[in-house]
Amino acid sequence: MRSSVAGLIYSTPSHHYDHIASLCVFLEVPLIVTEEHVQESLQKIYPTLVILCFDYLSLGNEVVSRFSVILSCHPRPHLERILSFSEDLLQKKCTTIFIPHGNSDKGHLSGLMEGFAYEKLVGVYGKKMLDFFSEKKVSDHLFGTIHLGNYREQVYTKLKPHFHNLLKEQAVITKTKQTIFFAPTWDDDEHSCSLFSVIDSLLAQKPDDVTLIVKPHPNTFQTDLPRLEQLQGKIDAIENVFLIRDFPPIYALLDLSDVYLGDMSSIGYDFLTYNRPMFFLNPNKRDPKTDRGLQLLRCGEVIYPENFDALYEVMEHPQTELKKPRHDMYHYTFGEPVSSQKMKKQLLDLVSAFTQ
Repeated sequence: MRSSVAGLIYSTPSHHYDHIASLCVFLEVPLIVTEEHVQESLQKIYPTLVILCFDYLSLGNEVVSRFSVILSCHPRPHLERILSFSEDLLQKKCTTIFIPHGNSDKGHLSGLMEGFAYEKLVGVYGKKMLDFFSEKKVSDHLFGTIHLGNYREQVYTKLKPHFHNLLKEQAVITKTKQTIFFAPTWDDDEHSCSLFSVIDSLLAQKPDDVTLIVKPHPNTFQTDLPRLEQLQGKIDAIENVFLIRDFPPIYALLDLSDVYLGDMSSIGYDFLTYNRPMFFLNPNKRDPKTDRGLQLLRCGEVIYPENFDALYEVMEHPQTELKKPRHDMYHYTFGEPVSSQKMKKQLLDLVSAFTQ
């Protein structure tokens, strides 16, 4: 792909890292960052990635002068504020393409998805996201979409030995009978976070032959850092429990896990890749049978507070009857795999049509 395409991560939104860095690896285009420690961290995780670090004052001129297309999880109005002065100064426009940082069921209760009405070009995982756009009446505002499929899983498969070596360096080792991956979302406007309501029960009941991996949403480290520091102290005293702080490539962790436990995190849709048992906490007590916004919960079992005293017994259920629903939901979410060459062509053709 011509060098005029690049990814952009502005500041330190760590929940963007896996999505944009992986896409740049997949498409073999550079990634632009604004913080040296972000560059150092991502360079270690994605060693083949070309990363350019520009300071905030020079960012606009560097991006506009060097690149024509920017891939980012930052919304279009945000990027326009960053680039507009340099575009006027240099008399050159950048085309921005919004890349979603997840595919959760959040947005049904809030106005999250309505924000897509500001976008013109958007990457989509598959039909599920397109249907969500239609339901939220933002499709008419879009000029076009690019099918991303499950590109992050493809990058993980290609770099699997490297990612696993990184986990070993962090001493994340799973050698017990069962590994449970707990991925609670953060406490956003929909108040879907389950972390602090259940973590004490998870730690107190954990059998010796079970590994528990806890991956809070990166935003939780911003909103509830003192409570997470207290949690780290508890976890340090228990064998085979890991609190994941700085490890963006989520598929490396999911591949190690036998069971998923979550709430409204988009990581649940990623775990469909492996078609393994899934369990959900439901802080808002919404009904997955009737609520259109809870599609993923139909791929597993909901654990209600009255069953918190038997968490690990519940999570031994094999869920054989849910294998087909999970398989179908995966394909509805991601569709067929997309080759990097096909995605490159689709991207450049769409940009060409948009800028004519």
